[in-house]
Amino acid sequence: MENTMQKPELKIGVRSYREVPPGVFEIPLAELEEFRVGEIPPHTSINIIGLPSPPADHTFSISVTNGGEAGSLDYLSIFGFAGFESNHLPDRKMSRIRRAFLPIVERGLLPDPLTFPLRRRTDAATSNGAGFSIDCAGRPETVIRAAIRPLLELFQKLSLPEARLFVCHGSEDKKTAQELASYLCSRGAEVWLDDWEIRVGDSIVTKINEGLEAASHLALLLSASSVNKPWVRREFSSALMRQLKNNSVSVLPVRLDDSAIPAVLADIRYADCRANLEAGFEEVLLAIFPASQGGG
Repeated sequence: MENTMQKPELKIGVRSYREVPPGVFEIPLAELEEFRVGEIPPHTSINIIGLPSPPADHTFSISVTNGGEAGSLDYLSIFGFAGFESNHLPDRKMSRIRRAFLPIVERGLLPDPLTFPLRRRTDAATSNGAGFSIDCAGRPETVIRAAIRPLLELFQKLSLPEARLFVCHGSEDKKTAQELASYLCSRGAEVWLDDWEIRVGDSIVTKINEGLEAASHLALLLSASSVNKPWVRREFSSALMRQLKNNSVSVLPVRLDDSAIPAVLADIRYADCRANLEAGFEEVLLAIFPASQGGG
C-alpha cells in the first residue's frame, strides 16, 4: 500500500519546507525573511544553507534549534561552526579562526570564548574547527537573520584569501610597527613581527628568513630612520626579488614621514600614514584583503 503520510511542513511567508531528514529543515539564507526562533517547532532544527563559500577543505554551518517541549522557551539556541578537513597546519588554521573571531567578540556581537574547539579523528584525516553558540532561551522573538549576522561576518572573513604579512621596520619605528601589526591581526591577517617571533636563543637571521619565505605580503615602514639601514634594505630587496621572480609576495610601502622614498620603490604606490596612522593602516588592510571594505 502506498504511504500517503505527509512529512511535516514549515512555512516561511509563502514558502513551504519539508523535513530532510526527520526533525531537520534546510532553509536558504536568502529565504529566512523575518523568521524567528520561536517559530521553530519543538524538537526541531533548521540548517541554514547558502552561506558564504568557504575556502578549500573548510566547512561553514549554522543550525537553529528548539530543543524543548511545546510551549517551552528554555531550549532555543543558534550554533555556528567553522571547520576544516585537513591535517596540514591545523594550529595555524585554528589561530586564523581565533583572529577573525576576537574582534567580533570585542564589539559585543558574539560570546567569548569560543564554545569549544573541536577535533574529530577519522581514518582519512582529522576534522578540526570551532563552535560558536548563541543562547536564545526566553527570547522567541529573536529574528534569526539578524542574530546570525556576526557569524556571517566571521565566515566572510574566513572566506578571504589567507594573508601572511611580514612587517619590516627600523628600531626607531618599533611602536608604529607594533600598532600596525595589532591592527592587522585584529582584522584577520597573520602577522610576522620580530618582537613577536624571535625569542632568546633564536638565530635572528634564520627566523627572519623563515618569516620572509612564508610571507604573502611585506609591509615596509618608510621613515628617515629606516630607509638607509642596511638590514632593512636587505629584507625588502629580498622581497622585491621574489615579487619580480614569481609574484609570490606583494611589497607594501608604508610612508611614515616626508623622507625620500628609495628609487627601487618609486613606482609602487604607498600607504600614507603621515597625516593619520589609522587611515594608512586601513590602506594596508585593503591591499591585503581587497574585498574586505575595511575589514568587515
